[in-house]
Amino acid sequence: MELLNALGIDLGVLISQLINYGILLVALTVLLYRPILKLLDERKDRIAKSMEDSKKIEHQLKEMETSRKAAMKELDQKSSALLAEAKKQADTSRSELMKAAEQEVSALLERGKKQLEDEKRKMVADLEKTVAKVTVALAGKILEREFTPADQSRLLSSLQKDIPALIQ
Repeated sequence: MELLNALGIDLGVLISQLINYGILLVALTVLLYRPILKLLDERKDRIAKSMEDSKKIEHQLKEMETSRKAAMKELDQKSSALLAEAKKQADTSRSELMKAAEQEVSALLERGKKQLEDEKRKMVADLEKTVAKVTVALAGKILEREFTPADQSRLLSSLQKDIPALIQ
């Protein structure tokens, strides 16, 4: 004790200060240190959870991007297939239309040829009738001048019978 007195330290004051320091230490630990540690732990947990959530979101984003690319690739394939099918159908339709047009042109040509043949036959028939009439008229005039009425009538009837057979 003497040593403490020599140093100028009062033992009563020292003990009271140690008790005060202990009370302060307990009070700060209970009231301040533990709540701060609890807040820091909660904050650490929130940060860890946020990091996990961020990783999950990033993983989901990658999965969504992968599925989007796959869907786009599938859509491209489907659209290419549809385009090829449409082109094939267009080619088929075009060839069918061309065949139909060719058939129609052929039918028109056949009808035109038939009409020309019919008109040719009519013209030939008309020409035969005209030639026969002219020949008969001419023969009649010649016969009137050079033959007797009996000769004329016999020759005229003979010509009328023979001319149509000769023209054909």
